[in-house]
Amino acid sequence: MAWLQDLIEKILSFVPRVHKLEPFQAGIRTTWGRYIGDLCPGVYFYWPLIQTIWWVSTAPQVVDLKNQSCRTIDGHDIVISGAVQYKVVSARKHILNVHDSEKSLTTLALGVLCEYFNTRTLEQCKEIIVIKKELKRALSNAAIGWGVRIEEVFVTDLGKVRNIRLLTDGSSLIQTNSGVFTD
Repeated sequence: MAWLQDLIEKILSFVPRVHKLEPFQAGIRTTWGRYIGDLCPGVYFYWPLIQTIWWVSTAPQVVDLKNQSCRTIDGHDIVISGAVQYKVVSARKHILNVHDSEKSLTTLALGVLCEYFNTRTLEQCKEIIVIKKELKRALSNAAIGWGVRIEEVFVTDLGKVRNIRLLTDGSSLIQTNSGVFTD
């Protein structure tokens, strides 16, 4: 029965279709694999055999940044986590210039965080308002050409930690301030 469904899909690829972009979406249309034009909210007809419509949400989005351990320039281990609020401002750039945009933005933000804290002392890391401004500026510069505007950077956790990494023979050990636990 799968062959029948494939046959029907092939036949229907010759028939024009309708795609509707909602008010919070923007997109692009490609024909024969080449970029043709930007699409704003509205109704569009396309030929599935030769055209594709790609779309993204333009509503503000927030990506969560997992805990990132860093070492300050004066040798203190810290851990930081946060979030980045961004908005897609160019669907064309966002679709054509970035692969897996949410994962890319998360990874980029974690790299910017670590780079920032690796060049500061522990005392400089206590000013959260300054950190947020600096990180927003650095992340905005790093994401140039991605079609996004960084609206806000949030610092949810920031603390001094004792960072211990153990290489074992397959068993996992976790050391905390209160003892050693085995998984």
